[in-house]
Parts: sequence; structure tokens; C-alpha cells
Amino acid sequence: MLLVWAVPADAATSLQALDICIWHDEVPPYTSPMAEAQGQQLVRRVMNSYGLTVTFVARPWNRCIKETAEGRFQAVMPVAPTSDYQQLIFPRRQGEVDSRQALGVSRLLAMRPRGSQANWDGKRFSGVRGPVIHLHGISAPKVLLERHGMPAASVARPEDMGEMLLRGRSNLAIDLDYRLLAVMRRSKCAGRLELLSNPLLETHMYLAFSKHFYQANGALVEQVWQSFGEWRLVVPPNRSGYQVTCPRDVAGQPLARIPAHAERGSDQ
Repeated sequence: MLLVWAVPADAATSLQALDICIWHDEVPPYTSPMAEAQGQQLVRRVMNSYGLTVTFVARPWNRCIKETAEGRFQAVMPVAPTSDYQQLIFPRRQGEVDSRQALGVSRLLAMRPRGSQANWDGKRFSGVRGPVIHLHGISAPKVLLERHGMPAASVARPEDMGEMLLRGRSNLAIDLDYRLLAVMRRSKCAGRLELLSNPLLETHMYLAFSKHFYQANGALVEQVWQSFGEWRLVVPPNRSGYQVTCPRDVAGQPLARIPAHAERGSDQ
């Protein structure tokens, strides 16, 4: 499918290329350091429509954020608009981050050993034994657990979450949907872990720009974000109707246009 936009005169610049930082691990359907994911394809198509070439550079996440804030990269993706990233520029409307111009939505889910009594009913935790496991350096799970008064323990790698559950150190872990699905597909975890159906959190994900770049090219950036508001990634639902974002589900799926007036919902 060919995406075509007319370039407004006030967005024209002498700029020819952008360097965009991505995490050095898989973040489907947004980015991949090995082969371009759908999110990267969408960004490239939009930038190409403005006569810009794009290079995606993979870095550890904290380094991505730091170097984008310093101006080494013009943008970084995908980013949730949390207080950890105040040094970046997100699309806004009436002072609030504009979810209509997001790349898509990511969901925080809970995973437990199969048959465990640990549960999240959409409002509160129950049956949890031991600390809730989450990935180190990711702020959303930590903030959510603190809000609910739940003890927590962090691990360095996604696979460590599954290993701690299987060893009985805890009976609940929380993380983004695609990472939990990857853990569950590991041979030692296959058939021994399960996801809870109620999401703990849904957050929109963005292409965020450095302040330096936005100050010099604000009109172009606003037009790019507007383009994201007209297009989205198609991710088919699983059997329960929940939108799962993992490579197996989104591979080969097209980019689909949504009506300009359609609302994607709120981050609240």
C-alpha cells in the first residue's frame, strides 16, 4: 500500500536525513534491530513522503534516551509519555499529549504459573505469593505496584521473570504483552505459564523528538505527527478479542487507514 501526503510549504526544509534511535531488543510491532518492524516501515514511509531518508540505530534504551536528548539522534521510538522522558517532545493538544497522533497502543499484562491462584481482576490483585516480578528499568510496572501497595522485585532480563515463577520465588510477573508472550514461548516455559486476560495498563506509544530538532523543525514535526494520526498498525485480536502485539501475529499485516475523525481513546 502506497502512502502519499502533500508536503505543505511551511514544512519544507533543507533537511535530508534523520537518525532515529531504537531499543537494541525487539519491540513488536514497532521496532526491531534485525529487520524493520511495521512501526519503522510506517515512519520511513511518512518521512520519505517529505523527501527525507531515515536511518534506524539500535542502542540500549537508556543510552537511546540520553543521546536523543543531547541531540545525537533527532528522534527515538517507541516511547510512552511518562515523567521519565520529559526531556523529549511529544505531540500535544490543549496542553496534553495527543493520543490521536500515536504510533499505537501497548498493554501491560500479568503472567502466572498455570493453575496459580494469583489474579488481577482489572481493579485489584489477589492470591499473590511473594513479590510481583517486573523488568528492571521499566517505570510503569514499578509505579503501578507502588500505587497498589504490592511488594515488587526486578530482574535484568525478560526470561528471568519466567524462571523465577517456575522456581516458586513468586507466582505473578507483569510486563508488556509481547515480552511476556516471548517468555511463554521459551522451551522450558512452554505450557507452564499463562497470561491473565485483564490488562493492568494501556499506554500509547510515540515517535518522540529531541528538543533541539523540534526547535529547528517544528512545522515538519507537527506534519509528521499528523500523518500518524491518519494511519495506524493493524494488529489482529487473539481468541479472547484482546489485541496482542507479537511478531507471529503482526507479520505481513498491512497498514490500514482510519478515518481522520476517529478517536483512538485516552491515556487516562
